[in-house]
Amino acid sequence: MTKRYSYKYHLTANLTTMPSRNRGKCGAPGKRNPLFIRVTDSTGLTSIYGIIIVKPSGFVDDISTCLFHDALTRIYRQGHPTMVIDLSRVCYLVSSSLDLIISTSRQLDYKGGKLCLYCALGGVKTVLKAAQIDTQIDVYCTREEAVAACLG
Repeated sequence: MTKRYSYKYHLTANLTTMPSRNRGKCGAPGKRNPLFIRVTDSTGLTSIYGIIIVKPSGFVDDISTCLFHDALTRIYRQGHPTMVIDLSRVCYLVSSSLDLIISTSRQLDYKGGKLCLYCALGGVKTVLKAAQIDTQIDVYCTREEAVAACLG
């Protein structure tokens, strides 16, 4: 029997007061895109099998890593031991965000859960490979692959 229930969590950080930098594809020159984290289940509306999809978008820098940490911690404390992080809309990662991803993965592994990443593009994919995150955490191309890996 499939357990279904509504679960949505939105966290927006307003970082427009920070010094502006040219961010290329992710925003217009001189504008800073705020981090927006959307947490949903695998369908976007309900939670199926307890797998939560975390969808950060924008820049995960030193300031927004704290907000990202808060979002992941809340999900973990609410009893969701399995998470999938969609990196398709993340344009920038710093080392502290990589530490956060690794520590979250270890916490979930300790509790019998799992963390998977998917859809890492461009510079984010390069950073994950350079830091060898892909050797510690499973990184998939599609959401379906990541969800299937978490289920199996």
